[in-house]
Amino acid sequence: MQCIFISIVHIDDVGITLWELFTYGQRPYEDIRAIDVPGYLENGTRLAQPAICSIDIYMIMIKCLSLSFMNQNFDISSHFDYLCVFSHDL
Repeated sequence: MQCIFISIVHIDDVGITLWELFTYGQRPYEDIRAIDVPGYLENGTRLAQPAICSIDIYMIMIKCLSLSFMNQNFDISSHFDYLCVFSHDL
């Protein structure tokens, strides 16, 4: 059996995962029905900044969530070094 690593991810998954980490596993969009989430995002509403999250990390989250919705390219790899250094300091 051969293992294959695929580095392609949906960029919005990165944003949601970061948000979940900084909220200790809270559910994103908890008060919104799943069918209503696209409309919520189209209106420009975003998840709130978690209390323990710096503005720098929050802005990466927001970029991940908004740019994926608008189908624009966003190179998350340029932010991985910052995220790794930040997580080491926790």
